[in-house]
Amino acid sequence: MTKINKLLLTLCACMLAIVPFALTGCFGKDKPVLEIFAPLKTEYYVGEEFDTSVGGLKYTEDGKTEYLELEDVDIKFFNTDTAGEKTFVISYKEANLEVDYTVIEPLQMQDKQVYYVFIEASKSYSMVYLDRAEEVLYVGIGAGKDLPEAVESFKSWEYSQNNSQFSYTESLVDGICYISAVIEIGMNDSNITIIPKTATTVDVTVSYDVSGTPQATTETMEIYNEEAYEAMLKVADKEVYYVYLEEATGYSMLYLDREAGLLYLGGDSQSKDLQDAVDVFMESELGASKLEVTYTEVLTDGKRIVTSFIPMGMSGSNLIITPITETTIEVTSSSSEQGQEPTTHIMTVFDEQAYEAMPKVADKEVYWAYDEESENYSMYYLDREVGVMYIGTLTGDSLESAVAYFLENYVGNESSKAAYSEILEDGKRILSVTGYDWKFTPKANGSVLLEAVYYENETPSLRYFVFEAYDA
Repeated sequence: MTKINKLLLTLCACMLAIVPFALTGCFGKDKPVLEIFAPLKTEYYVGEEFDTSVGGLKYTEDGKTEYLELEDVDIKFFNTDTAGEKTFVISYKEANLEVDYTVIEPLQMQDKQVYYVFIEASKSYSMVYLDRAEEVLYVGIGAGKDLPEAVESFKSWEYSQNNSQFSYTESLVDGICYISAVIEIGMNDSNITIIPKTATTVDVTVSYDVSGTPQATTETMEIYNEEAYEAMLKVADKEVYYVYLEEATGYSMLYLDREAGLLYLGGDSQSKDLQDAVDVFMESELGASKLEVTYTEVLTDGKRIVTSFIPMGMSGSNLIITPITETTIEVTSSSSEQGQEPTTHIMTVFDEQAYEAMPKVADKEVYWAYDEESENYSMYYLDREVGVMYIGTLTGDSLESAVAYFLENYVGNESSKAAYSEILEDGKRILSVTGYDWKFTPKANGSVLLEAVYYENETPSLRYFVFEAYDA
């Protein structure tokens, strides 16, 4: 073996001996590791400080482990000034750890918004308003026939009065911003606490002493949203509502005028049909001082309900009007006298075009029916202009001769005249003959069905007849 080869072998042997020591010197020391040992708090509210009481860390270096509390480390880039998804950094010795966290808005009373609740005892609205820029809480009463008017009165009156402005404190507890203040009610001071329940509602508790006895009342107030209020189900303004009352043989009617702040009530038992009854109501009853009553419109279950007290002689009646649909309402009347049960009726908006389009008995037409058993013709003729109908039973060699005789001898004759009312049932204009249990119902094919109650030995029996329109 040459000297050169021996030299190379010697160098290789030396290198092999040195490499393990070199590797040990470069990689034998582990990199420090910082990791979460117990879960940290990663959800904060705006304005909330970092919570060092929740969670724990583990730090490992050179095979040695150290358990840390959050007070032992540095927290960098933690900020809750604004809401959003964020990241902060935990540092300890030579190790860093990134932690994602979320900042959310706390549940709080909305700024510069009117909150309200209707107080039944005082028939008015209790309201609060927070102005954080001015650091003032307004507490007061809003009065008016409806919520918008009450809000306007609260704004115009309470905002300008020193006795309705109060300083307050706001504290964050479990993600809820509590408002507290001392307010003056009468001769006493009371504590008021406002706790947000949802984004649009708050619970308002007023605590006070009565003769040394602590008492408290709590009301849930809602935020006033004008657009939402206008969109709520309500009694239609300046529309006639009607219902036919069998016991009164006439129509009961109602009309609301929000501009005047008045409710008009009335009815008519003389009119022959609904259109006539509406005309009478609008011309002679609407605007009559004895039928004008004031009202209050309150919110219940998302509906704008009208309430009113109607004086009647020495007593009166409480009226509650609840909208059912856009065109129907439920009207409940409760007498102030003891022992009288309330009465409830469903009333409908009068639509003149829809009313005229409804199936009806033709005017000034002869309708006839033939009874083969008696070989008699039954006929009737309706005259809406005069407001009567003529009814007769007669014989004839033919339909033509019977009709001619009926027109000549029955129509216009006092003895064959019958009074009637035209009422609505199932979208049809039905003729109800006064003094008889007779109802004429128009059919889709142009014929008319008569439902007639006859009495034999005081026993009623119902009979049906189909009348056809006479076509000369």
